[in-house]
Order: sequence, then structure tokens, then C-alpha cells
Amino acid sequence: MLRALCVLAATALSAGVGATPLPDVDPILAGTKWVGTLSQRGSFRGGAPAPPAFQAVLTVTRRHGDRFEAELDEVAGPIRVTYVVKGVVTPAPVGQGHAVRFRSVGTTLAQSTVPVLDVPYDGVLRGRSLRGTWKAPGNGGTNVEGDFALEMGR
Repeated sequence: MLRALCVLAATALSAGVGATPLPDVDPILAGTKWVGTLSQRGSFRGGAPAPPAFQAVLTVTRRHGDRFEAELDEVAGPIRVTYVVKGVVTPAPVGQGHAVRFRSVGTTLAQSTVPVLDVPYDGVLRGRSLRGTWKAPGNGGTNVEGDFALEMGR
């Protein structure tokens, strides 16, 4: 009888009956790459044209607790810029992933463009998908913002 109860309990657990759901996994780890697009709308000071979208790769370079550093590489035609970003990852309410916030603090590359620093990015991480918005600080006539959609690379 005891053996039958143990087998029944093991079967129920393996089927998920009565099992506690696992928390959302936080995959913003050093070495991970997030690939996708970054949209852009608005206008730059002086009316300079801007591409409507960039191919983007976010590469996490460091992680310590809830803080991380990364490089955000953006490419559109002849324009290529690599930002150094710093941010935080915090759990959202159960089942809603993680809040991911970061800000551009420097650059390692800027071709055919003038980089814009101190841009905040606010996103939500669910599974292997990181989606959110960004908005450049409005300095001297620049009013640019957009969305980003990144997927964890393999």
C-alpha cells in the first residue's frame, strides 16, 4: 500500500499535478546576445534625416546581481553605432517576466552618425523575448523615440 502511494505521488508530480510552478527564468546573463530591430521616429535637431529602423544586437558583457553592462550595436545602411549600456533587471509580478531598464553611457564605434547618449530603454523580458520602448532626451530640437524587439540568439 505504501509503495502504491509513493508511485501515485511520483506520477502526479511528474504530470505537474500539485507541483509548484517554476519562476520565470532570467536569461540576461553575461555572454548572451539579443538580436532584432529597433524602430525610430521623430526628428533630429536641424531636420537631419534618420532611418526608420536599425538591425540591433544587444550583447551582455557583465552581470552582477540585478545589474548588467552590455554593448548595443545598431546598423542601418552606412550608419553603424555601438553603444555601451548599463542597466538593471528586476522581477515583475509572477508570470509577467522581468523588467529590463538600461541607458546608453558611451560608445565604442560611430560611423556616419553622431551618437546620442543618456537614452533610456525600458523593456519587458518574457522567456526569450525582450520588447520595449526608448526615447532620446529632448535636447535642442531633437525629438526621437521608438520601440525595440529582441530575441535571445542561439
